This record gives sequence, structure tokens and C-alpha cells, in this order.
Amino acid sequence: MKKQCAITIKNELPEIARVVQVFDRFWKSHNLADEAVNAVHVAIDEMLSNIVLHAFEDAETHKIYIKIILTKEAVILEIRDDGKPFNPFSFAQTKADTESLLTERPIGGLGLHLVTSLMDSCEYHYLDKHNCSILRKNY
Repeated sequence: MKKQCAITIKNELPEIARVVQVFDRFWKSHNLADEAVNAVHVAIDEMLSNIVLHAFEDAETHKIYIKIILTKEAVILEIRDDGKPFNPFSFAQTKADTESLLTERPIGGLGLHLVTSLMDSCEYHYLDKHNCSILRKNY
């Protein structure tokens, strides 16, 4: 079994809802376990939000490519964008402050920390002037 679904969106926050709708139809047609679906939903939302809000230094429209691949063992999420080079997983590897009061914590980082803790593997590559993140959630 190797099935996939892909979508390209603009770098606008409302586009994230469109991604979720497309992938929700895909999940339903393949009867995936809720745990895997929920983890990938969180990853999609967090990764795309960060890209839309932080990756681009201009006000131009950019495209973000998202692909889901189902194998016998896992859901694989691939996200590509042409924003400034940034490895979200090296940022997430720094220990997230979960002990301090919310008002005393630095802003940012918890979402990426959550993504890396929910997924079984996270890889980053910068290829052909594009950020490429590959996340894997085993069943």
C-alpha cells in the first residue's frame, strides 16, 4: 500500500483550513487510526502556521507544497516552501521551557517541540532554494 495526496497553497493563514479539508477527505477514504491522524493534523497546523508567519521576508505571494504519503507502516508528511532557510527541528531540539509560568517563558518554540514529540521522525533539507521538511508518524 502506497497512497498519496498533495496540495499547493498560497502563504496565507486561511489556506491552512483548505489543507485540513483536503486531507480529512483523504484520511476518511483510507480508514487511518485516530492517533496518527491527530498527530499529523497538529504537525500540519503548526508547520504551516510557522511557514506562513515567519518564512517570507517580502509581502509577495509564495507557494507551499504539502504531500501526504501512506505506506504500510507510516504516514509521511512532506512540506516544501521557498522561504528563508530554516531548520525547524534544530530549533525544536533546544529544551522547551515547560516549567516556568507562561508569562515568564520566551515566546515561541512550544509548537515545534510538540510536533517533534508527536512524530516518530523529523528531517529537514534545504534543496534547490527550498526548505523541505519530512515528518513521519508510524501506525
